[in-house]
Amino acid sequence: MKKNMLYLTALLGLLASCDKETVDELAPQEIRLGSTLALSEADTRTQTKDVQKNELADGQPVGVYVYYTSNTSETDNYAYENISYTVSGTGGNLLLASGARQPYYPPKAVQVVDIYAFSPRTAWASVTSALSALTESTLFSVSTAQGNDEGYKASDFVWGKTTSSASQHNNQTVTVPMNHKLSKIIVNVQEGNGMSGRLGGATVKLHNTVTNAKINLTTGTAVANGTTKKDITIGTCTTKTTYYHTTGVIVPQTLAKGTKFITVTLSNTYGNTVYTYNLPSGTSDTDKVFTEGNVYTYTITVHATAISLTTDISPWTDAEGGTGSAVY
Repeated sequence: MKKNMLYLTALLGLLASCDKETVDELAPQEIRLGSTLALSEADTRTQTKDVQKNELADGQPVGVYVYYTSNTSETDNYAYENISYTVSGTGGNLLLASGARQPYYPPKAVQVVDIYAFSPRTAWASVTSALSALTESTLFSVSTAQGNDEGYKASDFVWGKTTSSASQHNNQTVTVPMNHKLSKIIVNVQEGNGMSGRLGGATVKLHNTVTNAKINLTTGTAVANGTTKKDITIGTCTTKTTYYHTTGVIVPQTLAKGTKFITVTLSNTYGNTVYTYNLPSGTSDTDKVFTEGNVYTYTITVHATAISLTTDISPWTDAEGGTGSAVY
């Protein structure tokens, strides 16, 4: 399955000009960052609203590491570690957080650097150590409340890396290709027999998944951490409808076949009826592997239980009568 891609765009501005003969004597150039986001239609969040379809959302936190190429810790006094940015407005501009250190290219324009970027940064807000110290040790958790945009964005971990130098990208755009590193679940709920708009108020949940992960920030790889499993609410239908679409994000992992995975709970109006989807458990079925960057779509049809009728007549029972005259 084709991976959805994010792109973090770095705009490089010259702070000093020179000719080709003196290119190695450039003053350090500021690394200015902006963002764009390219996602397929599969990333529609709900029927009526997209989240981060064309660009990172306003206010989304992004972390950036910069090192001499092939290094993941400070070398020759050069390193920028977990620099904090925030997406500003609808144009995808990234603003340095208050008090954050401004990244620059090395003094020599030909020196190549590796740029790492990831979002959301909030999980590592207090981490400033080298990437080499964070190999598969940085903890991340998906939200158990993904029924709103904030919970969903906080759970969608993305990561990317590129190489760059001032001479390669003088006044040009540098693109860091960023991949979704977790697994996306799309659930389409549709009415079956006898429902008549009863999906209004229905709540969709994912079950039996580990919500904690360890992230290797040098590769972006996420692995499930621990065995604690929690329910994840990924949406509640707020209108009377015959079809409902919602999405959630889970940590890459394997679920045993037959596992209870999705429930659709109707509202109080319809008695809090719970409809459950279990992973296939036949002899030819296997455990379900959810891998990074993949989207898994489940279409759940909810049927009401039909009322079937027949008739049964009890035999007549003899009872005492009487005698009298009939008058006209």
